[in-house]
Amino acid sequence: MVMTESKSAWRSALLAAYLRWKYRQRFYSVRVGGFAGWQDWLASEAPYPLVFFGNHQSWWDGLLDFSLTRHFGMDNRLMMEAKNLAQFSFFQKCGVFGVDLDSARGRGAGLLHAVRLLQEPSTRRCLILYPQGRLVPDWEDVPLQEGLEIILRKAPGVTALPVWRRLHLGKHELPEAEIEIGEPLSPGGGRTTAQLANALNATKMALETRLSVKNDKQIIYISKGINTLRGGA
Repeated sequence: MVMTESKSAWRSALLAAYLRWKYRQRFYSVRVGGFAGWQDWLASEAPYPLVFFGNHQSWWDGLLDFSLTRHFGMDNRLMMEAKNLAQFSFFQKCGVFGVDLDSARGRGAGLLHAVRLLQEPSTRRCLILYPQGRLVPDWEDVPLQEGLEIILRKAPGVTALPVWRRLHLGKHELPEAEIEIGEPLSPGGGRTTAQLANALNATKMALETRLSVKNDKQIIYISKGINTLRGGA
């Protein structure tokens, strides 16, 4: 049984507006970086349909990815654990579907639903999921589950895009949210879970390198903190 999603334009717009306000209250900034030319690549039609897959560090991840994919005009859908979605049913009208991760039958139904979404006619369809299957601290090494490999095998025309997120405290009172867009994995040929894990780890390393050398050349801001004493700007 899958808690199927719908897509209400006005509800999605309301959520986007709420998040813009919320980010300014909770973060000093939300920044996105990536490989050379990543912005033009996402803005083009070439990579779609697309699977965003990444680490799952906090409950902010889905909201950040919603905002990022909406920023680039994507027709986004997001996979969420059903028991959590039941507590936030509003999200179901914004493209979020729920999967019962506690049963093999529920997981199988969720994967088939994800494949159907990727095969639907849509010029900019994007599926967001977290293949670790649960919240994982940044320092903990948890292997990816095999669900993403199955999706890509059943939907061979899909591009897989590794995404790494990090929330951290530093020189500002409010935390900073950093998102790194990794090198895309082209459609066709299938990808093993090990290959997907390697791509995700490479994206993590790219984020660490960007932060260590303070390279802002490929950066965009999804949100930038208010210039107050709280932000320390």
